[in-house]
Amino acid sequence: MRILFSTLALALSGVVVCPAWAQPAASPRLVLVVDENTSRLAARIREELATMGFDPVLEAREASSVDELPAIARGGQAAVAARLEVIENGVRVWVFDRTTGKTLTRELSPATDSGDASLALHVVELLRASLLELNLPDAPRGDQEATPALLQASGVPPTPEARPAPPSAPVASAAPPPLPEAPPQTPIVALELGAAVVQGSGDLEYYPALQAALQVFVSSDFRVGAVGWVPLSSADHVAAVGSSENHITLFGAEARWQPGNGTWQPFVCLGVGAAYLETRGTAAGAEFEGETNHALTPGAFLRTGLGVRLSRRLRLNPQLNLGVQPRYFSIDYADGTAAHWGPWWGVVSLTLEGDFVE
Repeated sequence: MRILFSTLALALSGVVVCPAWAQPAASPRLVLVVDENTSRLAARIREELATMGFDPVLEAREASSVDELPAIARGGQAAVAARLEVIENGVRVWVFDRTTGKTLTRELSPATDSGDASLALHVVELLRASLLELNLPDAPRGDQEATPALLQASGVPPTPEARPAPPSAPVASAAPPPLPEAPPQTPIVALELGAAVVQGSGDLEYYPALQAALQVFVSSDFRVGAVGWVPLSSADHVAAVGSSENHITLFGAEARWQPGNGTWQPFVCLGVGAAYLETRGTAAGAEFEGETNHALTPGAFLRTGLGVRLSRRLRLNPQLNLGVQPRYFSIDYADGTAAHWGPWWGVVSLTLEGDFVE
């Protein structure tokens, strides 16, 4: 009977112990730091990380700093801490692993595949790039050893405990392929405002004007739109029997070529438009009476200049404009004299231009 009890006890102990030996290693924990801008994005890629063999945990922190990642990883008893940040042209990813004590970062633009699976893959790629350095003789070491589960989930072959360094050359680590550089995004519209001085051939004075233009981009180097020069004061003229106060507005539609890259961006515009004259006469004596008249004539113009890039979406444009119309304006006085404006006119201007993507 004693032999029978001993045999049963050994059998029961084998039943209890053997399943414990067969349990797989725990998945490496990865803390994903989120804020109000990235919480939904992080929640979606958490499932992708779980399928890759990680134990992803979300930790909400408002305006967390990258310098806090080591403390977050240790506090969460995790091997890895990652942080996502939404930037102007995509997403920036930081990954800290306790095995090497390093923090790596990468920016992902809309031109790359930034789906949930792709974002999770980039997190693992950054972790793999850090862990691959363990193969180097002088690899940095953190406060935690790399577990087989962490190496397996990251796609890194296990590092032997004792690996002699070759006498001639160090072992080179394989780096992940670089991400393709995102092409610059073509703007949708451009708005241009500035000061101008208008002078026409003939007898009228030059006058200051406000120059405004709105263009729609057809491509990064070509656009179409409208431009106008609104007078800020009158072009006056004085004759023997009276004087005239004249306001001349220029406007039209144009096509513009300008390279989309570089600090210095020369441009050329060709357009068709019209000149609109509003004149108000004042008689010098009681024998004559002043009148108000209007006139409109079509024309064409050329404007060219040099765009100086101040920032990614802002330019300063010094420029010269030359226009012509088939008929000149004539302001007639009672004594038979007349003051002419045109048919040639020119504008010197300095404008500030901004591009808008959305």
